[in-house]
Amino acid sequence: GNSRRSRSMVDTRVWAIGDLEAPGALERMLQRVSRPPDVGCTPSASCSAQRELILLHANHRRLRLLVNLAAQLRALRLDHTLALGFGASLCDALRRAAQPLACAHSSYMQRGALAEAAAQLPSKHIAWLQRWYYLRRLLEANVRVVALDTDMAITADPFPLLRDPAWLGAYQLVTTYDFKGGFANTNIGFVCLQNATRGGPVHALFGEFEARVARSLAVTPPREQTARFVTQYIWDQNLFNKVLLSALAGHAAYLPDRANAAWTAANRAKLRARNHWLQVDPPLAPPGWLGSSGKYFPRAPRLYGRKPWAPMRYGALWAALPTAPPVAAAGEASCRSGGAPAYCGGGSERVLLAPAWLVAMEQGLGHSLKAEDYGARPCPAVIVHFTCTTQTEPARSWPLRLFGYWHAAAAAAAAAAA
Repeated sequence: GNSRRSRSMVDTRVWAIGDLEAPGALERMLQRVSRPPDVGCTPSASCSAQRELILLHANHRRLRLLVNLAAQLRALRLDHTLALGFGASLCDALRRAAQPLACAHSSYMQRGALAEAAAQLPSKHIAWLQRWYYLRRLLEANVRVVALDTDMAITADPFPLLRDPAWLGAYQLVTTYDFKGGFANTNIGFVCLQNATRGGPVHALFGEFEARVARSLAVTPPREQTARFVTQYIWDQNLFNKVLLSALAGHAAYLPDRANAAWTAANRAKLRARNHWLQVDPPLAPPGWLGSSGKYFPRAPRLYGRKPWAPMRYGALWAALPTAPPVAAAGEASCRSGGAPAYCGGGSERVLLAPAWLVAMEQGLGHSLKAEDYGARPCPAVIVHFTCTTQTEPARSWPLRLFGYWHAAAAAAAAAAA
């Protein structure tokens, strides 16, 4: 019933979880915070056989954006939300601000085998890698998890669409198309994992991701190239794009120690995202309860003068992962050659780059899918991700204020507690 799903709405304290690496902490968090599965469920828009969790992450630099996003979610009765702080100080700030939001931090990569090498990384990169580590663990715990960046407007509940096999429930990984391009052309500000098999192809992406992190930390680049190396091989968006593209191409590519540089150079054609993504056919038309999309989806975008292949007016892109990707730690070996049995679960799982009516990417490119109607009620998109304003909290909060998605009282309390 609603009473068990709306705990944080009636609780004025921060649900302080502590270090998720403590024994049993992740399991206790799920019991306390996540939406429980429905008993005897046949998956549909209103019924989930999985636990469900929304995962946010931030530090004090994005505290107001974080609190505002949590307030948007609560207004939609989406209270099964966890804030993963860059450190324990975020949870302390939320407690001072009396925000009803579960909060945790993690010592992952700060202890153990990777700790010494990881200590040389900027703290934000460690925090971003922690998010991917917990996405893997939540997949293993059979949780439908939606991970969100903080610079978003949430206009409606996305879970009914994600659950329903007639809409998006047939895809095990849902993320978004990045008009700026790069490797697999994905933007990871929105990530949903659901119904993925432990040991299967989507799970294997996370094994590959972590293997590449370890491999990158074992490389010592020239001092003058350190920042560039981190961006190329450890920044989570860049890294996940390379992992996913390798999976689609069926061969490890862009390894940090350049062990596969010759193969990568000889197979550029295979390493073009457009060769692997397919248009969803028939197109995923938006649900009738969304706002008008006439202004919102003007025409097929033309990227840099090339023939358009991005999602069309109501389009989405998908790809099957029939085998798990090659594992970086195993060198050139791939699942197709039987070289990495620990990660080869077999079976087909599907990745979706979501239609723009689910997640609209606000872009700086004039020909991208942009809206005059971000502030319309109802909005023509479930989520709007403001990606191309200046990367400061005041700049990212400005469009949220402009279009009516700013919860001023919550943000002010957070600012006072920072």
